[in-house]
Amino acid sequence: MDAKYTYGITSTALQYAGSLLLIPAIVIYLGPKEVGLWYLYLALISFGMLLDLGLQVSFTRIFSLAYSGAKDINKEGLGDVTPGKGPNFELLNNLVACAKSIYLILSGFLFFLLIVLGLTYIKSLVALENMDPMSVYSSWIIFSFYLPIHLYSQWLVPLLQAANKFEASFKYNIVYRLSNVALTLGMLFLGAGLVACVAGLLLSLILARTYANKHLRGQYSDSALNRKEIMILVLKIAPNSLRVALGSLGQFLVLRFTQFLVTLFFGLQAAGSYGLTLQVFLALWHVSKITYHIKLPQIVGLRLRKEKSVIFKIVNKATLIYVIGFFSGTLFLYFFGNTLLQSVGAKTELASSIFWILSLLIFFEGNTSNYQLMITTGNHIPYIKAYILSGIIYACLAYYVAASGFSLFYVLLSQGLVQCAFNYWYWPLYFYRSIDK
Repeated sequence: MDAKYTYGITSTALQYAGSLLLIPAIVIYLGPKEVGLWYLYLALISFGMLLDLGLQVSFTRIFSLAYSGAKDINKEGLGDVTPGKGPNFELLNNLVACAKSIYLILSGFLFFLLIVLGLTYIKSLVALENMDPMSVYSSWIIFSFYLPIHLYSQWLVPLLQAANKFEASFKYNIVYRLSNVALTLGMLFLGAGLVACVAGLLLSLILARTYANKHLRGQYSDSALNRKEIMILVLKIAPNSLRVALGSLGQFLVLRFTQFLVTLFFGLQAAGSYGLTLQVFLALWHVSKITYHIKLPQIVGLRLRKEKSVIFKIVNKATLIYVIGFFSGTLFLYFFGNTLLQSVGAKTELASSIFWILSLLIFFEGNTSNYQLMITTGNHIPYIKAYILSGIIYACLAYYVAASGFSLFYVLLSQGLVQCAFNYWYWPLYFYRSIDK
């Protein structure tokens, strides 16, 4: 197998498995409230990355256009490309300067939110939960530096990939994930507690950035753009970026907003148990859906050739593998999950009272996402508005349910009701109808 593909597979596996490798150590070395705070941090990472505004996807495309010789970039389409003339380094340098400027502003704004508003909230949480203030404040300060730097770094991988340095882009993620696991485990063993988790993130990011910068030397030159020139480029990038950002917002509201509600209304101990249970179910989803991703290029080709019966056969088989894989894992967790956690001295367990409803929710969220991925093989993304609307309705309804004193079970039930009203059944049906056309 080509080394590039080997690193690609390893990078993808670590993206999903890296945090799972830390679960045994986290539930052993952190108390229940610290685990809850850690999962709040992870939810905040997802929230903070909404400020990317879909720019990483857009920069991946337009950096590639500049390397392909595009004279300029358009709001839509590929633009005017001059064959055989090689990369347009003037355009590339301007785009990199634009990316740095935008991400610097966004990360600065995020840092302000974390230090001013975030620290105020953390202080109130420490007082409410009676936690060690020194440990929590130290971890928050480190986290407040990590997340903006992480956001600012989002232009690195698109530039590596545009420069045809795919192996380096995969290794960037491998260095980041593996060093995070190693550093966090080492610091947890030394008794650093919650600080170990966030310091591991920051130090591993610094190491990964150092590696990426080494491979980016000579790929571009610093270009000084004035505000007007930056705004011209931003206006060309914005339309497609915002579409991606809206889709990310909808997914965040559906999958991650509950973590904030649990912390706010049910306490950090409940948040830790919920976060742990959610994480293992999300891992089951990502492992069980791998067939869809493997078959994606083949299905694109089959759609072009209008081979309906073959498409139906492949997708139905992938769905069967997903169902069997997900529920086999769920049954294993139900019968042995907490027993295994107790055997290693874990201080946090899987949430038994919401185990099955959360399992069903993640299963149907995963199934819907799988079919949405299949829909994109027709070069069409029709589901963003529906997910935005569903996410907003769910967030409002879930907040009302939690604030009214209902249990977490009913908060999750509200998510199921909102999604069952449309998304869970409509998008699988939409895919099969689109193939029949």
